[in-house]
Amino acid sequence: MLVEPDWYKSTFSISSHSLFEHDIVRIHSLSIASFRSAYQWINGLEGGAWVILGFLVLRRGKWLNITAIEGYYFSAFLLFGISDFIEMNSYPIWLGVWKVVNVFVLLLLRSWVIRTKYPDSKVY
Repeated sequence: MLVEPDWYKSTFSISSHSLFEHDIVRIHSLSIASFRSAYQWINGLEGGAWVILGFLVLRRGKWLNITAIEGYYFSAFLLFGISDFIEMNSYPIWLGVWKVVNVFVLLLLRSWVIRTKYPDSKVY
């Protein structure tokens, strides 16, 4: 039994010439655009939260008269917030390295502050 070429063409062809104009892809591209928009909003909120935490640390440092180390701590929080603002639009390799180093610095500073300023604290 031979299959006619016209039947084969009509059964397996895509009506649009561009892949991105096809109905299935168009629905998924809207989902991707929505996901990207939500990802940008979340990164913006997260960046703002890190900056606010940095200013709270700076304020605590001025209140307790330990401004030198709190200034470094504030800077680390601020830089982490800035990295989230950069991440809103792109994520280059150097940004990943920046974030890892920044987290390491934040953890070291936190450990130092807790050991020296709050030795009786049970929160690490």
